[in-house]
Amino acid sequence: MSNDITERIAHLTPAQRAKLTLALERKRDPRQEIIRPSDLDAPPVLSFAQQQLWFIEQLMPGNTPYNVPIYLRLRGRLDIEALKRALDTIVERHQVLRTRVVMADGKPKPMLAPAWSVELKRYDLRSMPAEARKGETQRMLKTEASRAFDLPCDLLLRTMLIQLTDDEHIFFHNSHHIAWDLGSKAVFYRELESLYDANRSGRPPSLPVLPIQYSDYAAWQRQWLRGKTLDELASYWREQLAGAPTKLEIPADRPRPRVQTLRGGKLSATLSKPVLDAAKTFSAAGGFTLFMTMLSAFAVFLFSYTGQEDMLIGSPVDGRDRPETKNLIGFFINTVVLRVRLARGQSFRELVHSVRESTLAALERSQLPFQKVVEVVRPPRDMSRSPLFQVNFRLQPGPPIKLRLAGLEVDGPSVVDNAAAKFDLSLELPSVEGGAGFWEYSTDLFERQTVTRMAGDFDRLLAALVSEPDLPLGHHDLRVGGAQKHGN
Repeated sequence: MSNDITERIAHLTPAQRAKLTLALERKRDPRQEIIRPSDLDAPPVLSFAQQQLWFIEQLMPGNTPYNVPIYLRLRGRLDIEALKRALDTIVERHQVLRTRVVMADGKPKPMLAPAWSVELKRYDLRSMPAEARKGETQRMLKTEASRAFDLPCDLLLRTMLIQLTDDEHIFFHNSHHIAWDLGSKAVFYRELESLYDANRSGRPPSLPVLPIQYSDYAAWQRQWLRGKTLDELASYWREQLAGAPTKLEIPADRPRPRVQTLRGGKLSATLSKPVLDAAKTFSAAGGFTLFMTMLSAFAVFLFSYTGQEDMLIGSPVDGRDRPETKNLIGFFINTVVLRVRLARGQSFRELVHSVRESTLAALERSQLPFQKVVEVVRPPRDMSRSPLFQVNFRLQPGPPIKLRLAGLEVDGPSVVDNAAAKFDLSLELPSVEGGAGFWEYSTDLFERQTVTRMAGDFDRLLAALVSEPDLPLGHHDLRVGGAQKHGN
């Protein structure tokens, strides 16, 4: 048996061996101790990620980049009462959705709302002509998507139901990232499906008992991330980001405002099947993940626009790596700062090799909250841009999360453009055929047509890189044209 295991390990690719090593290390990691409900007498705390979003809210009140507005089209006989009761049960189960953030003793503190009920706003547009109905629906969606949350007062789940015909509705839901992430959407849809079906059929719902609440996770995180653990993680990031440029100067259409406003726009981002297949084939042959390949291509794209050979790119990482958190709604995302260094004479294959090593090392130490990384690196204070990085990249982990409701045909989910952007430029790419990603951009800096051109440039560059990965990167450079550019 021992020889068989040794032989199997010997045939693993470098990336697979790195993942195995990381998995074995995590088995010995004290973080794997069970998260238990926190002491009822202990004062409640925010997680580090929640605290960071609260701080941003204080700097820029009334902004909406951390809203998560989504709508779905429902066709069939909708049981509205069953839907409403399902929503109420979900908020009852997940305390984070009814947690307000208030000031106490000069610090932000989470506090459960003493009374609550999910407001399912209902609108009936059946009497309107079809074209007018379509326009009014879009207006209502954008209005709700752009409505800011008042963190000390509001329930963190908003819902709306627009009736278009007797058998067609638009179901809209909006949450704040301080209580929500992509994994939360999967939990929300899974529970909504089960509860709606149970309510509709008159039987009791069957959902697993939640062993902890998000507040218990936040308390555990505060206890774990200190002392030697904190020092070791901080030491890595201090060394990894030493000397890194904290600005990426992408040529812009307008001068950068003195204070970042977070106003933004979105464009859809899709990949053709031939390009996606070629990227997957290249990745599998080289022992890379698709994320490593796509991140490297995005770095080459940024290099071609900026000429910058050393850059920092942000990327969200899901922290739901523990069994206690898999069924929780909450904000488990941490932003990891990935440093990419490239050179014009380097091949794309060589770049992805180096990105693989740096990415694995960074992900292994991704538990240090982004705000702590900023404290460790101490970049120059600059209100005109986000600290450390101004571009963000994410690869969707799989097929889009779908909602299925008994007796209904469900189209979506679709994201509503809430005219906000967290960074100068963000790219979210689908990892499966037919998936829909997006480009998100600061409208203070870029015109829509400029980002449209960027999207086309990236698509062509990605196709060229994965089809000819051994050519020097300089061979793939793009000629940046368009409107007169301003320095950032």
